[in-house]
Amino acid sequence: MSQLGVITDRDITMGCGLNHKALWEITAREVWNNRQVFTSHPDDDIHTALQAMSEHRILVTDGNGHLEGILSADDIVACSEKGASGRKAPELSYEDTIGMLKTVCNHH
Repeated sequence: MSQLGVITDRDITMGCGLNHKALWEITAREVWNNRQVFTSHPDDDIHTALQAMSEHRILVTDGNGHLEGILSADDIVACSEKGASGRKAPELSYEDTIGMLKTVCNHH
């Protein structure tokens, strides 16, 4: 059985700094450190993904658990919309996005 996880460039640099190791001395296991992995399905409501985004990325998997993509904070920002007076509220508002970004920033 394989396990899914995401290691970012930030994870690597933080892992090196916190473990006082050079890049060539650190392993993926030390950087990942068995953190919880959040997954979402392609048809899940975007607000469900926002709630789980205490980390920067969420793995998007199909019904069989196979990786289909990665949802990042950048994706959320790019898809958010400003609400306008007299218009239907956007599915993903700027307020939703700012709330998620505050959570991510406070987590680190």
